[in-house]
Amino acid sequence: DWERFVTPSSAPTLKLTDTSGKEVDLANYKGKTVIVNFWASWCPPCVAELPSLNQLSKNAQDENLVVLTVNVQQDADEVLKFMQKERLQLSSLQDLESRTSKNWGVNSLPTTFIVGSDQKIRYVSEGQVNFDSSEMHQILDD
Repeated sequence: DWERFVTPSSAPTLKLTDTSGKEVDLANYKGKTVIVNFWASWCPPCVAELPSLNQLSKNAQDENLVVLTVNVQQDADEVLKFMQKERLQLSSLQDLESRTSKNWGVNSLPTTFIVGSDQKIRYVSEGQVNFDSSEMHQILDD
């Protein structure tokens, strides 16, 4: 596991459809902080961190924080069944052919990026994150 603040660099394009078929584009969230989390349901650390990410997403509805989860290589039905079974209210974008995860330099799952309001990547974490932790809240406040 590693995590680091990075020299801010422009976030790659992120334009994918979610499990309901709606197109979501990161560029539409300029002015907000965006957590971009790459995951899969076959990945135990991904499954372990999703409840805290789900909670953060619910708590952040009034703030300038957006949570985008990107599922890698699983079809929408599989993802929806998993989300229902785990009682998660996260919407998940579909990266079926891993093109987006490759563009973002994702080498392992889960990988989390925090994109600042200026659309620049500020923070990267490879491995499981506790989104409830005071450390993570501090990172988001910064």
